[in-house]
Amino acid sequence: MQLRACHYDDNSDILTVVDSDGIIYRYHCYEIENSMEMHTAARSRLRWLKEIEPYAFAELVFQRDMRQFA
Repeated sequence: MQLRACHYDDNSDILTVVDSDGIIYRYHCYEIENSMEMHTAARSRLRWLKEIEPYAFAELVFQRDMRQFA
């Protein structure tokens, strides 16, 4: 899937992604991280990734590859 736009809102912890077809996805990051039972250090690394590289974070979500990162 090709991403056209990506924005992370730190206040609501929501990642908004628009794909190449114009479909908008909204991910509640806390729920994703909580469902994977991540420890504090992994959450810290993911927070950095969400804020600095939201496209990379979105790719991890789309590829279901979060556990390898954490």
